[in-house]
Amino acid sequence: MKMFREAAMRTLGEGFAAAETDLAVWERDELGQSRRLDRAFLRCILGSGVGKPADEDGAAKFWMAAAGEADWAQVREQIGDRGALMGGGEDAGTIETATEAELSGLHAAWRIARRCGDAGLLERCFEAATWAVEELQPDNATNRPWGAHVFAELWLARGNSGAALYAQTLVHNCQVTFGRPDRISALVLWDAAEELRWSADQTG
Repeated sequence: MKMFREAAMRTLGEGFAAAETDLAVWERDELGQSRRLDRAFLRCILGSGVGKPADEDGAAKFWMAAAGEADWAQVREQIGDRGALMGGGEDAGTIETATEAELSGLHAAWRIARRCGDAGLLERCFEAATWAVEELQPDNATNRPWGAHVFAELWLARGNSGAALYAQTLVHNCQVTFGRPDRISALVLWDAAEELRWSADQTG
């Protein structure tokens, strides 16, 4: 948790609070982009003041469900029975975009599972994270650290040392371009730290 929070604060600043942030800052990333996946994530974390993505598919639907704005029962039908969490869709193009969709979907699904107390979905997330460690390089189309906390949880719960390295690599990769996390990567890490803190609070 400390690693995630410290990296996030390098960009967001100490004392960052999602409820108090200037939403105008999040309209576009540092490269001037406003992607549907980013907007769905931002809408979940920062609230409905962030404009909806123009359309939703794949991991964006997972995030809209996490925000309470999509029917999770329908979205869950995208989840495969084993291996990768995501069951395909428009996001499953190149290996880079498919990896980003998988890791972002994992991040959102974990959030939903924790808040719903869905033990079956949590276990499915662990299975998908284990698969990712074995089958996917920890990089993606944007080098954002999606799901880093899920890999940390897998290491803590199951002693999977590969998952610990995976989480560390995700954190490292998102800082290469600017020497610190880009804004959205920083928010991903902030949320990862919040998820770990929330999990620790729930388990005492």
